[in-house]
Amino acid sequence: ENITGTGTLRREMLVLDDVSLQQISTLKQENSPVQFALMGSFGTTFLVNSATEPTFNFQPGEKVRLSLLNTANTRTFRVSIPTTVLSLVGTDQGESFPGTPINSIILGPSDRTTVDVTFPETADIFRLEHSAPNGKVVVLAHFKSTKTKVLQGKSVMEKPASLDIPNPEIITHALSGIPALTLKLTSSPTMMGDHGMMHGDIGDDGIEWEDTMPQMNAMMTEKTIKWQIIDEKNGQINMKINPLFKRGSFVKIRIENPVDQPHAMQHPFHLHGQRFIVLSENTIPNKDIRWEDTILVPAGKTLDILVEMNNPGTWMMHCHIAEHLSAGMMATFTVE
Repeated sequence: ENITGTGTLRREMLVLDDVSLQQISTLKQENSPVQFALMGSFGTTFLVNSATEPTFNFQPGEKVRLSLLNTANTRTFRVSIPTTVLSLVGTDQGESFPGTPINSIILGPSDRTTVDVTFPETADIFRLEHSAPNGKVVVLAHFKSTKTKVLQGKSVMEKPASLDIPNPEIITHALSGIPALTLKLTSSPTMMGDHGMMHGDIGDDGIEWEDTMPQMNAMMTEKTIKWQIIDEKNGQINMKINPLFKRGSFVKIRIENPVDQPHAMQHPFHLHGQRFIVLSENTIPNKDIRWEDTILVPAGKTLDILVEMNNPGTWMMHCHIAEHLSAGMMATFTVE
């Protein structure tokens, strides 16, 4: 189905997280070093809306809008409801484009995605799953059929389809244009001590789905590893970076995440105050144009984004893995 109608449907908010119950009893002291600074902290217990494997009801044949948010420190989720087809209707910056059929959703930390799912008349139970390419499958929640009216969630209007993207001529010009800013995401080799190169289990997709070096990861703090954003043009690092842009301009920014570094892994990169579209990945133009404010940059990938500089002020840009942010991986930009 497309979603261009004006009917109503029910929305469920699904907040995804993971926690390590073994660590909850250990309260950190104020100003103590940030632990797990190498890979970030992965939890062992998976939560949806602060519960383990909650159950949501649906009526046979009902279409439900699911708004998903990843609040985990580090974990990237790949979410699906097997034997159903999801329809992508919204991302970080709202619901403003036609539904696109997808089988699964990849959500880095702070990513927001909205999908519609139509449950069939026949089957009575479905599972919301996290299934990483490394073979791990986790049941996050259940959807159960009921003949009675469902009181969960809230009713929302289906919005008219509208891409609301920049003029195609702006996109074409930006694709061939030189980036106004090129940022490299990396870790500092001078702060690694005698540990040398510490590569985890990164797949062909450039994503570290699990902590495969928990002891090493727990030992690393922001005192022993520094995560960096480097301005390739002038060599400025992290909070020394503060380029100036004009309000109302469209700015092309290149984000590089080289695999040849002390520890290569994905970085969910977030810009405050503005929105952007992804122009290309490794120079291949992106055909799925939508507004974002956070984008997962896998190891070994280079992403070109086109930022609409609309909100004046000085804003942060940073990796949204909490431990990487605390270990230095943040910068600023100013819109005048």
